[in-house]
Amino acid sequence: MFFLDFKGGMESADIRNHAKNLGNNVSCIDGAKRSIEFLVSIGASLEPRFKALSTVGVSNLDEYRKKQVGYKGDLTEGRLEEIRRTFIIVDEIAQLYARDGEVDKELQNDARAAVNRIARQGRAAGVHLIVATQKPDASSFDQTVKSNLPGVLCFPMPNQVSSVSALGTKRAFEINPYIKGRAVWKFGPKLEEVQTYLFA
Repeated sequence: MFFLDFKGGMESADIRNHAKNLGNNVSCIDGAKRSIEFLVSIGASLEPRFKALSTVGVSNLDEYRKKQVGYKGDLTEGRLEEIRRTFIIVDEIAQLYARDGEVDKELQNDARAAVNRIARQGRAAGVHLIVATQKPDASSFDQTVKSNLPGVLCFPMPNQVSSVSALGTKRAFEINPYIKGRAVWKFGPKLEEVQTYLFA
């Protein structure tokens, strides 16, 4: 699990404290430059994953894992390479689409392309994308990426336009903002008001 904080690590200190018992399973990537470089590398890692899946004739990681134990194919070691499920959590994804003078423009475009591909194809290869943004509109967030994220968790919105931009409905505008952690969960066409955890 990788937490990417484009704002230089302002949020990752709390994440590190909450995740310190998970050992090497959780990593924090701080700053725009490091986050962008990481996204490019993850995008490049999809190709070897797909190649490994096609080697045994499967189309996704779950099918691959069923065949992993005791595989006796053409691989020299007699077993399949372990592919770990990977979760990429990006805090304020809009920063990826903002111009940053400290980041190479071409590298930034490569990172955007990587996020787009991960959103479209990553789940089959066991790479999952979770992104957060305060403004889910077209000017600050790639709508192609948004359309490939099956689930949306939306907290209270200050106006109907913002709610419609996030959910396609004014439902988030109607949430009681005084109930801490209250949100609308959208998965496919289904919307449901839910109560999330509050970490103090």
